[in-house]
Amino acid sequence: SIVYRETDIISDDMRVKTEYYQKVYKPNNWHYSLQMIMAKEKKFLGVVTMYRNIGKNDFSHDEVFLVDTLKDHMAYRLWQQKQT
Repeated sequence: SIVYRETDIISDDMRVKTEYYQKVYKPNNWHYSLQMIMAKEKKFLGVVTMYRNIGKNDFSHDEVFLVDTLKDHMAYRLWQQKQT
């Protein structure tokens, strides 16, 4: 499982020029995203994406840390559900 801001892997200048940004983010008035990808035992379980509107600040390190503290618990709970 992993938590990351999209701006941690691609610069903001490059990101806003992508077709994906133009077709998905811009029409929804989104600018930043925070992804929580959950997996257990090498199996994908789900993803939670949080967005920030254009004009708002990117997700802070404290917010990333907070979501990161939840990822393993959420992955475990999703994994438990798939076992039943």
